[in-house]
Amino acid sequence: MIFKKFYFLLLFFCGLVLCTLQGFAENVENPLKGLTLAQHEQLIKKSTNRDTVFKLLTRKARFMSLKNYDPKKIHKLCDSLLMLPAANKAPEQTIVLYRIKSRLHFSFPNELDKAKIYAEKALNLLATLPRTDEHQKQEIKIRSNIATILGAQGFPEKQQKICFELIPLAKELKDSVNLGNIYRNIAIIYINRAGIDNIKKSISYLQLFEHYRPNISPNDEDFAKIDEIYCSIYIGQNDIKNLTKAIEKFKKKEKFLPLNSPYLASLYWAEGTLATLEKNYTKAVDKFSISIDLAKKSNNVMTYTNSLNNKLNALLELKDWKKAAEILELLRLSTLNSPNNQNLNYYIFGAKFHEFQHNYKKAYAFLEQYAVKADSLNALQITDKLHVLEQHFSVEQKEQEIKLLEIENERKNILLHKNKIISYFLMFIILCIIVGLFMYIRSKDREKLLQENQIKLLTLEMEAQKQNNTIGRMNLMKSIEENERMRIANDLHDGLSGLLSGLKIAIQNLKITYNYPLLVQKFDELSTNIDDTKDELKRIVYSLSPKIIEKYGVIEGLKQYCKKLNQPNFTIKLQVIDFNDTISLDNQIMMFRLIQEMLNNVIKHAHASQTIVQIQSIKDQCLITVEDNGRGYDQQLETNKLGMGLKSIEERVKALNGTLEVDSKINEGTSIYISCYPY
Repeated sequence: MIFKKFYFLLLFFCGLVLCTLQGFAENVENPLKGLTLAQHEQLIKKSTNRDTVFKLLTRKARFMSLKNYDPKKIHKLCDSLLMLPAANKAPEQTIVLYRIKSRLHFSFPNELDKAKIYAEKALNLLATLPRTDEHQKQEIKIRSNIATILGAQGFPEKQQKICFELIPLAKELKDSVNLGNIYRNIAIIYINRAGIDNIKKSISYLQLFEHYRPNISPNDEDFAKIDEIYCSIYIGQNDIKNLTKAIEKFKKKEKFLPLNSPYLASLYWAEGTLATLEKNYTKAVDKFSISIDLAKKSNNVMTYTNSLNNKLNALLELKDWKKAAEILELLRLSTLNSPNNQNLNYYIFGAKFHEFQHNYKKAYAFLEQYAVKADSLNALQITDKLHVLEQHFSVEQKEQEIKLLEIENERKNILLHKNKIISYFLMFIILCIIVGLFMYIRSKDREKLLQENQIKLLTLEMEAQKQNNTIGRMNLMKSIEENERMRIANDLHDGLSGLLSGLKIAIQNLKITYNYPLLVQKFDELSTNIDDTKDELKRIVYSLSPKIIEKYGVIEGLKQYCKKLNQPNFTIKLQVIDFNDTISLDNQIMMFRLIQEMLNNVIKHAHASQTIVQIQSIKDQCLITVEDNGRGYDQQLETNKLGMGLKSIEERVKALNGTLEVDSKINEGTSIYISCYPY
């Protein structure tokens, strides 16, 4: 039981230190990725500007800190840079130097106060710069580092408070990287607290970390850090099933980790611990051996010590006394090199080793040493707790003084608060009255507007009814007109045409009967006149009832009509452009009558020698243009004279749902533009 207790304490402390160190590493920007130290120095030698040299030297210091160069050299470089006048001109570079110093001091447990001082210097200097998003993200990183230092100093509550205070700011900036790291740090805080509830909270915060940082680069050590934490949790719970899953997930990331990564040692330590829980001690020894070698290379002291402890335990189970003695000696050396010789597991395992070999005297000696070291450790812990209590007591005294001042201020503000409430209440009543009046006036305006809209609607309905009546009358008149035209055309064709044909036959008979030269000439003249009369009759019948439209459509009818009107001194050009012939027969006849009416006006009034008729379809619209080169007229003076003709044309255009535009100038001809929708 004692072994397990200290084992897990060491395990959790190891995870905390590794995660914290990595947190500091990721919070210092990676400068000029890909450059070596020699390349940095070449850039510094080539530069002549002092400010540029200062910035390059700062980048060199950052590079050395990230690559784990000698801390003394890095400290010396940072101190020399902070003494330069250029440090006052470049606050952002100075902030970086303070953060490097803070990280270096944090690496040593006895220098946590110095680490905190330099972090606070960086934070104070950052407060003097403009509050941009980038600066606020740096603030989150620095305050996170301060929280980590407080946790290492034994103030987990303060650490947790700062972390929770940073969450809203990170969310506001949409800084998923820092937000995920904050959740990870909170998870580590809960790991170091006993109890199932705290373990559950830790897992929930780790899940939040994975949610906000789902796309971690495989080269980023955060990629493996979370798996190490999960393994620590499941080892602490002796949960073999979940530990197996966590290790399988961890193994998938092994190929992305560098050879000097401390997490490779942690992976094999977790595998060895799983083998121990499964009582497969031979496998456990092999895994712990690999973990020990990797921990040496990566300088991962905590994992190295834990692997030695666990390997010794497995060897004792296998009763391999020779190898166990070798590991015990390594543990002794490790204990001598550890701060204050505080590796208590060495004394526990030493007692256990000698007990298994029935050397109870030596076992008892190891237990005595364990008791002395444990008492010393407890005394140090008690001293630390007293120091913490003293700090808490001084803080509480100050808080009590502040509370007294707050009570006095609160008493003074009570009356003001009451007056504010009364004034707010009066303002609320006045606002309600204003809103009520506004709503009343608005309702009246709405009623008035509604009445006006109803009147407009009735007016529009009456206009629509008038238009419908007009269209109905026009359609009726059109139908009557067409029927009358058909009747007259049929009467002329069937009656008068037959009479003229009979008259011509009678004249021919008279010509044969009275074959006198003078009479024959007269008979020929009469026959010619009768033929001319028949031609004129055909033209009139065609105009009244163009049968060709029913058979071949309006375009063919217009072609024939224009051909009949063409004379040597008067020509009509018909131009058809993309005409759509899907028009009803009634509307085709209406278009024919419309163009016929316009051409008759040209013949009667324009005295033109040339007329152009153009018809074009655009979707469901039809454009009709009639232009002549006649004498034209003054539209203002002669509108009344030509009013009947134009009125007839306008009525036909309305029947085709169209509009009419006339443009005429004296001696320049007349143009008529019609846009209608006959489809």
